[in-house]
Amino acid sequence: MLWYKAWRETRNRFMMCVLTLIWVCTVILVLQSRSRFQSSPPMDYAAYVWNAIYKDYVRNLFVVLVMVLGCGGLRQEQSAGTAGFTLALPVRRSHLVMVRAAVGILEVVIAALVPAFVIPVLSQFTGEQYAVSQALQFAILWARCGVLVFGLAQLLSTVIPGVASAWITCFLVTMLYTAIVNVSALDKYPGLDCFKIMSGARLSYFNPSDHAITGPLPWVPLGVIVVLGAGCVVLAARILESKDFS
Repeated sequence: MLWYKAWRETRNRFMMCVLTLIWVCTVILVLQSRSRFQSSPPMDYAAYVWNAIYKDYVRNLFVVLVMVLGCGGLRQEQSAGTAGFTLALPVRRSHLVMVRAAVGILEVVIAALVPAFVIPVLSQFTGEQYAVSQALQFAILWARCGVLVFGLAQLLSTVIPGVASAWITCFLVTMLYTAIVNVSALDKYPGLDCFKIMSGARLSYFNPSDHAITGPLPWVPLGVIVVLGAGCVVLAARILESKDFS
């Protein structure tokens, strides 16, 4: 029941995220023949896909959509006056958080796979080719970094009432993090930037001349990122256990 409840509460946001990613990727790929040759200098197809999807526009959109998926929970139900039913269920609050997080992380993984499905398929229709293996490797990077963003959104939703307030705070925290890791002292360590890890920019596993992942993925940093995301969820569960909803 808890799993179904968590799915019911997030399915509209999840479908919005998936459809938005499909639509934006489709527009970018359909317009590729005009857009990439108007750039100076003209880009090859792999460079266009990387710059438009994996480095900038769609990557940033994905992060924002993950925040939307992550925000929500008992604090928001309390603000809306609907927390009574959930609190009456014979389960621990921490279990509620874990189930919500599990469903949400699965949705994040599926959302990360959307470009991996859309790009190779639509590339065929536009007369181009894009390797499925490349798309799947970027999906792994997106999914793992998405877990951290989702965990942060869950944590902030636990301490901040109101979905909009939690989302705005999460967005601002993310912007602050981006500003910090891009200051001159830290910019020389691109591995500290989760968003550079997602795109591969300036990292050893990414070949900028081919705009492709050519080396092994950074499994240790990716593992650390997942642990940090899980830590945010566990902390959210602990905070919720001690909160008074009376």
